[in-house]
Amino acid sequence: RYRKAGVTMCSDNEFDEFSHYCVDGEMVEAMKNALALVDPLAQSA
Repeated sequence: RYRKAGVTMCSDNEFDEFSHYCVDGEMVEAMKNALALVDPLAQSA
């Protein structure tokens, strides 16, 4: 279900794993923003 965005390009594996457990509306938005800062390609995922 959840796409591991940028895991292969970035070293945010822990952050990405964390996102599996927190799938709130706000949490997802916050993660998208955080991932966008870390990995711009995550926005298009």
